[in-house]
Amino acid sequence: MKRALLAMILAGCGRFGFGEQSLTDDALAFDAPTDAPTDSSLDAPTDTQGMPIDTLAKACLGDPDYETVGSLAHRYRTAVTPLSWSAAQADCMAAGAHLVIFDDATEHEAFPGGTDRWVGYTDAAIETIWRTVLDTTPTFLPWNPDEPDGDVEDTASDCTKMDPTSLDDEPCADPYEYICECE
Repeated sequence: MKRALLAMILAGCGRFGFGEQSLTDDALAFDAPTDAPTDSSLDAPTDTQGMPIDTLAKACLGDPDYETVGSLAHRYRTAVTPLSWSAAQADCMAAGAHLVIFDDATEHEAFPGGTDRWVGYTDAAIETIWRTVLDTTPTFLPWNPDEPDGDVEDTASDCTKMDPTSLDDEPCADPYEYICECE
């Protein structure tokens, strides 16, 4: 019954005639456009701005401003011009990098304190659910005592900075220096 109704609708659209053709499951199938994403590209990781991570240019790998730090496997650049968190992330991404994500205490301790700097964590999407700029769950978050606190004086503390020894949530518009990480 449903197939007969569908056949009549399609015939009225000029898609199928009632001559020798029969309506089969194959006739109901459609060809996807050639530019349609494949199943694997639908699952491709994206950063917090929706940009596919695997398509980022890796200019940072050849940039002399990015240096290895100690025995760490990645390359890093410390930017001393204070920017908002999103502007800092955009600057890192322009070279194929991202705001630093500390995988462990060794990586965190490789950057001595003294200056507050933006790092790659945010809870902007869902309050109190911290994600990295690569939209992954952080494996290491060395918060200051009583942090994250959402900054009682400012409820828009969705971004993370590294103060001299640990992490603190801050309003994303505040300008700080930052660290880019090139993988």
